[in-house]
Amino acid sequence: MAETTKERIMQASLRLFARDGFEAASVSEIAAEVGITKGAVYRHFDSKAAILTAIAGRMAAVDAERAAAFDMPAGDPQADPEGYRRASLEKLERFARAQFQFWTEDAFASAFRRMTALEQARNPVMATLWRQHFLGPERYIADIFASLGIAEPETEALQYWGGMFLAEALSDAAQTPEERRSAAARLDAHLRSMTGRLAGGDHDERISEK
Repeated sequence: MAETTKERIMQASLRLFARDGFEAASVSEIAAEVGITKGAVYRHFDSKAAILTAIAGRMAAVDAERAAAFDMPAGDPQADPEGYRRASLEKLERFARAQFQFWTEDAFASAFRRMTALEQARNPVMATLWRQHFLGPERYIADIFASLGIAEPETEALQYWGGMFLAEALSDAAQTPEERRSAAARLDAHLRSMTGRLAGGDHDERISEK
């Protein structure tokens, strides 16, 4: 399917917001990036804020789609109690690995992460998006651990997500493919260790076989 002009505007805007910042990127620059007129941009979006809203909506939709694809809960335990009943450490580990790859390698997701990291200290909307997507997973993991009856779920979730958060930072800072592979390998070791410990030490082999 051919990419629509609206989609191209969103993609170009995200690249510019991630590179230059939301305030610094102008509608004229967005238009030039897409190869259309400024007026054409305004025919699809009435402001930069509207473009950002569309980008955020796309990211939220993709997050929900990915959770469903990995049979993970959507939202909090009150919104999706059945999803939390189906949760397991094995599913969480597979999802965590996939999310790391997604956030560090997918063009849209990695640009969204850079944009919110760059802007969250000076833009309240970006700060909300940053908290939702990159601090919110710690609460999500804690809820999963609580549903599994794991003791001190908040403490364990902080350790689990902290390892993922650090691995993403290491991947971002990597200057060679070897350093990026090292970040992924360190995350794998962290996730296996957490799963094995939380499950009583008998899950490492089963995870590696799947």
